[in-house]
Amino acid sequence: IVARPDSRDALAGGVIASINGKTLVVFTRKGEQLKVDASQSVVFERGSADATLADLRVGGPVTVLGIRNSDGTMTAQLIGQGNLPGLGGRR
Repeated sequence: IVARPDSRDALAGGVIASINGKTLVVFTRKGEQLKVDASQSVVFERGSADATLADLRVGGPVTVLGIRNSDGTMTAQLIGQGNLPGLGGRR
């Protein structure tokens, strides 16, 4: 079970700039470069189908739900390529 964080800062979306092991770099819609630790993610989804980190592609759209760390990185709880279920169609 993944609990949705209270803070809207815990939701980020954009385009995958790079994937290195279990770390993603995402160019967000706000124009920032966000480093995402995907090692503790519970579920990866692509559309409505289950997927794995290996299914994510550089250049693809991504939505990350997780915890913003004090150093500006994010620890992902849920990563989706495209829209995540239950987030009102945000991309």
